[in-house]
Amino acid sequence: MTARKPMQLSAQALMRIIMAALQEARFKAIRDKRILKAMWEGRGRRKFPPGWPADQKPSDLRRELLKAISEYNLLHNVSAEAEARWDRLKAIRRHASALSKLLAADEENEGEFTEHWRPLWPQDMPAASKLVGKMREVVEQSGWLETSPQNIAAETRAHYGASDISALEQLVGARLPAIYENFFRESATAYREGPYPDFALQVCEEFRVRPCSRSTVMKALTLARSGRSRRQHGGQKQLKKTRFAH
Repeated sequence: MTARKPMQLSAQALMRIIMAALQEARFKAIRDKRILKAMWEGRGRRKFPPGWPADQKPSDLRRELLKAISEYNLLHNVSAEAEARWDRLKAIRRHASALSKLLAADEENEGEFTEHWRPLWPQDMPAASKLVGKMREVVEQSGWLETSPQNIAAETRAHYGASDISALEQLVGARLPAIYENFFRESATAYREGPYPDFALQVCEEFRVRPCSRSTVMKALTLARSGRSRRQHGGQKQLKKTRFAH
């Protein structure tokens, strides 16, 4: 598998996300001063958004969004990633075992490899055969090969509270609502024309998380709020540490 490119979020993209959360375009389109006055005062079904909290920085929002999308990518590809890692470690163990035996035989017989390698190797370092053997031990001690890729993937999904939902549902139903509420001091509701769906859709657009619709966001948020999706972070009970590292 090829290495993933580092994720980025430009200042312009971040500002579009912030403006979506504040519903700038929607409020600019309202011409009735009575409606705007009622919204400012918090009357009626909707109220004017409180704006950007003074104790938060845009850079903090960028960092949290990048972490959320990183988790989404992990969960979206977790099955294939677990299979690839499991196969790779299995191959490392197999090749390390064979190479360690060959190096040990070469060292015992003062072979060509040992003769040319020894001057390049620090005197206080162990023999090459022992170092390669240590690689095999590290693989075995990791515990990865004691289970199946399917179990590893399931364990990872459970760790992120996504056992019975998709990566997208976890993102827009649990992860992004927490970020929205923290940075905009507003409850993430499933109201169709509310600011949270605008925020979530703009995040998905900027990071090319597709397909994602307003109905998808509302359904995922409703699902999460009903208790079917629970993240195991913060003060909640932690599950067994996931085998995937960020």
